[in-house]
Amino acid sequence: MMFARKIPVLMMASMLLSLSIVAASAEDAFRPIPTLAMEARAPLDIEAQNVILSGGFAYVLGVNAAGVSEIEIRDAASLELVGSRATEFTIEDIAADPDRAAVYAVGNNGSATLFQVLDPKLNPLGGITIKPRIGHPTLTTTSDGQVAVSGLQTEFSDGFFAAVDIGNFKEPILRDDIYAVDARRGVLNGWLDTRFGAIFLSAAWDSRLLAVATGKPYLMSEFGVQTANGQLSEPYAITAQFGHDACRGDREPSFLIADMTRNVLSLVDFNEAFQSLDMLSFVEFNLAPTRAIMGRLEGTSMREPAGLISASCDQSVIFLGSKTSYEIAQFARNEDLASLERVGTIKLPGRPADIAVDQSGNFAVAVSAENRAIMRFGNEAKENPSDRIIGDADVRELQRTLTEIGLPVGSIDGILGAKTIRAMNLAERRLGIELNPANDAAQSVEILKRALEPK
Repeated sequence: MMFARKIPVLMMASMLLSLSIVAASAEDAFRPIPTLAMEARAPLDIEAQNVILSGGFAYVLGVNAAGVSEIEIRDAASLELVGSRATEFTIEDIAADPDRAAVYAVGNNGSATLFQVLDPKLNPLGGITIKPRIGHPTLTTTSDGQVAVSGLQTEFSDGFFAAVDIGNFKEPILRDDIYAVDARRGVLNGWLDTRFGAIFLSAAWDSRLLAVATGKPYLMSEFGVQTANGQLSEPYAITAQFGHDACRGDREPSFLIADMTRNVLSLVDFNEAFQSLDMLSFVEFNLAPTRAIMGRLEGTSMREPAGLISASCDQSVIFLGSKTSYEIAQFARNEDLASLERVGTIKLPGRPADIAVDQSGNFAVAVSAENRAIMRFGNEAKENPSDRIIGDADVRELQRTLTEIGLPVGSIDGILGAKTIRAMNLAERRLGIELNPANDAAQSVEILKRALEPK
């Protein structure tokens, strides 16, 4: 695999002896949020496809018994049904815009692609027809009144990306000055950041994230895996956070990229100065598989992606799942190290069709098509939160320290695995110390930090 990366995070081991580290106080130590536990579950009247969270509600898109697209509104706390609306066309994706109190829907009526603006109670406010017809359209929102529409065109082969200006809900406008030139690989999802003049595209036909200048014929950066035999891999599952979100301030765009083919989750930020996608951290994951096999997307030779990923806007709670697994893995972003940590695993009663983490990170929801249910996860469950973090806290601190001085340990998970032991052995040889975390991890952390203090 070939990844872009930032040198300050994964520094060369040869620099080890020249580095020092200031021991953090107990109050400053990073404490990931424990894995969220199931708090509530309710039956759905539809076969769920997607779920989004907005304004204290969960909006569930699915198909009713008559085979018609329908959106259910559920109270995000109690999961009680608040309302529903069947639609006159087949909806394929929905997106929420909490800042503007709106829900957006996109789909096809057989001959054209329709984009629709709905109020929080799902009453239609306005809409627009998008040409040419798009296969498998998806939506993402921005903070400045733009909605990105992505998908496949020309008989579901070439990619499509466009921006809809919804400054006036009743009269959305398809912008002709924002478009993606480099969309030949097909687009599974797309994101727009007008502040940087950048479009980010998740390729539909292989494992790549592209950073493209808006309306200009050049590719700024690309993050992906290069395969020796040229075979296509399953497209990435990606969630994106942008600096214009309330909790992220002026920070650059950040992406969590799940490679379901190789079981790797990467933290990738966009570097404005260098116009590059830089990998800050990656961890391996392993979701218990089932015998379920994803089918092909209609009209294409592409397998339907199985990966599901969602995160709070500060990335303190990250949910990673698969439509073929009964497990969700929870991760957290450690801002001090710009790294990912594995927190634990959540068992589900049914395979998820979609997952959504609230922007606050206080709760999350999942919907299952096979058992027609919606589930809420939070930290109000009766289980002891301290029991919901895998591994040992002192081993985690040892792994963080090794990572900070440039010795990768694999996943920061509090477990003494082979990669952690290799990194520890290298630190012992370079620093002339002896570590024995199996007997006393806290003492090993103290010995390592003391050895790194300026002499």
